Amino acid sequence: MMVKGHSIQLIQNKQDAPKHLNVFVVLHSHVDPGWLYTFEEYYSTSDHSILIVYIFQVRKILNNIVNSLRKYPKLRFIWSEMSFLERWWSEANTTYRNYFKSLIDEGHLEISGGYWVMNDEATPYFWEVIENIIVGHQYVQEILNITPTTSWSVDPFGHGLMMPYLTTLAGINQMVIGRINSNIKNVLKQHHQLHFRWAQNWDSVENFFCFFLFHHSQMIISIMRMKKLK
Repeated sequence: MMVKGHSIQLIQNKQDAPKHLNVFVVLHSHVDPGWLYTFEEYYSTSDHSILIVYIFQVRKILNNIVNSLRKYPKLRFIWSEMSFLERWWSEANTTYRNYFKSLIDEGHLEISGGYWVMNDEATPYFWEVIENIIVGHQYVQEILNITPTTSWSVDPFGHGLMMPYLTTLAGINQMVIGRINSNIKNVLKQHHQLHFRWAQNWDSVENFFCFFLFHHSQMIISIMRMKKLK
């Protein structure tokens, strides 16, 4: 079908509605290696005038992840940006490094995507994406001896045909996305197909599972409350 200039094909397999609904709560902290401030300002600034950075220092976030998951073993957390993990790892002591590895091994903490940064997925040049994946995966293999199988791409502004193809080659077989054309999103909602197997017309591979967030990921604490905390 054509959705305002976009061609998509929906293949529906009817299934009975489940008797019980399983709700999975995924804890995650989205961090930008560069946006309004520099990499280092996001990581560890002490400048109180930088509100977002002051409240959400990436160094503090990673420390809190380790401490909280050890204190509450039923919690699960995912981490995406290897660039910030490398920055934290370079200054973490042996105890915290071992805690982090144990949380990975026990399934409490998961490296999702494992790219150096959460790259543009709408109109990137493929060599840049390949390099981003390789650098991130080599690093996480080096320090944790794992290969990510799930991609968490909730902030790129759109998702092109190239990403499922390249990520499949990198060992990833499923992904969560957060931003697509609103017209296509509405069609997927109407057909109850926000979770689907993403296949290209030119590709025979049909085992790439994709889940699209019904609502964009939300902050637990509002900006106004953050100002009060300051």
